[in-house]
Amino acid sequence: PIGSLRLLGNQQGLFFQLFTSTLTQNLDRDPRFTLLAVDSSLDFWIDSLSQSSFTHEPAIRLSGISGPQRKATAEEIEHFLRFTRPLKDLPGHDLLWGNPGTVRELRFEAAKPVRFGQMTGQLGQSPGEAVFARSPLTDL
Repeated sequence: PIGSLRLLGNQQGLFFQLFTSTLTQNLDRDPRFTLLAVDSSLDFWIDSLSQSSFTHEPAIRLSGISGPQRKATAEEIEHFLRFTRPLKDLPGHDLLWGNPGTVRELRFEAAKPVRFGQMTGQLGQSPGEAVFARSPLTDL
């Protein structure tokens, strides 16, 4: 769900385990993960499609190792709820985000840009470290 991944910088992250029973079991068995972070900005996609090229990577494949699940701190929960606060008065808010209690710390080991043919051709082949540094996806 929206806001369930928080990138902390220094290739670290925090993952709130919401609606993840199968994922939780899988990470307990094998802590390696890969996730796809997509820039979901409507303006970015409309601009990119109208100009036939992306100004930055539209998505990044992040791989790494997760830590064990643990109870979220009050500060972590407050930060999480800041992202969903504009939707707080809607009936479904509490059903989706009302109990963000369990987290895993993440350590990212690789970041690989997702390529979309000619739309990403002008971006070049950046090393993973550079992708972390310049992508708006680091604001997730």
